[in-house]
Amino acid sequence: MEELYFNDNNIDIAFEKFPILEDENYIIRQPKDIDWKDIIEIYSNKELLIVDRLPQIYDKDAAKEFITFIRFKYKYKERIDWSIYSNKDKKCIGLVGIYNISKIDARAEIGYIMSKKYMRKGIMTMALNKVLGYLFNNLKFNRIEANVYKENLPSIRLCEKLKFSLEGVRLEYMYNDFTGIYMDSYIFSILNNNKN
Repeated sequence: MEELYFNDNNIDIAFEKFPILEDENYIIRQPKDIDWKDIIEIYSNKELLIVDRLPQIYDKDAAKEFITFIRFKYKYKERIDWSIYSNKDKKCIGLVGIYNISKIDARAEIGYIMSKKYMRKGIMTMALNKVLGYLFNNLKFNRIEANVYKENLPSIRLCEKLKFSLEGVRLEYMYNDFTGIYMDSYIFSILNNNKN
């Protein structure tokens, strides 16, 4: 139905050829089948299961199914997922994804996760800055949102560091199947301040 409306953004460009972003130490690229071991490592941090809702990825089959799923969603223009690949360590150390994409409204939600070993080193800040820069400057997104469990203090600090605005709270918004409780979620957003 969105094709009936017109918005002068470039979002479709991202689905013509997968966007690869880089700095001197990291390549932010589409997840590959060879990343399956790294995906297991990233999602094996049980501490995160308490403060976020994550897929249960404990073996090769689940990891490969996850990679296939996100690549399928990209093919059908439903989401874009990047892996953060360390040139030094030759492995995928984190993921960033956008989903719930609205082309007419030029907005999406963003999610991210980092392998425990690489947390609190500024890597996710760098990756999100690269992704947000690409979304705003190249694709002309207007708004990016993040839903963060109230208990996920590192993610809250990251949103604040990146200048996301806290818009409010959704009470009992997400069910955490690991803890068995409904959790409140903060709504953060960042707007494109470079609109022309």
